[in-house]
Amino acid sequence: MTSSSSLLNHARTTLEDALRLLASSPQTQLAYLSEHELGDCADELALDLYDAVILIEQFVHSGEVSEGVFQAAKDVDVQLHRMSGREQSNLWTRRALRTSLHWKEVRRLAKKAMRTL
Repeated sequence: MTSSSSLLNHARTTLEDALRLLASSPQTQLAYLSEHELGDCADELALDLYDAVILIEQFVHSGEVSEGVFQAAKDVDVQLHRMSGREQSNLWTRRALRTSLHWKEVRRLAKKAMRTL
């Protein structure tokens, strides 16, 4: 396996795992935070997707990943980015994972993105 195909496999796995977690129920997301001792740091849920989007983009240019897959993942990333910033820190709490319409939209977009994989 070449290093390029190894990196592509890593990028795809990272993307799939990140989308699966972001598409999951609030209970699953909260369990993930607890299992990884992340406390109230819901932003950790977004970081793997951010990394995956950066990795996947280079494979779009080479034709190894479709533009549709990239755009669907990017849509989730954009939604998460819209939720960012100090003034919206309340969206990155355990409570917000359970109750926020913003997180409901993240889940919807993540499920949609998973259908493109």
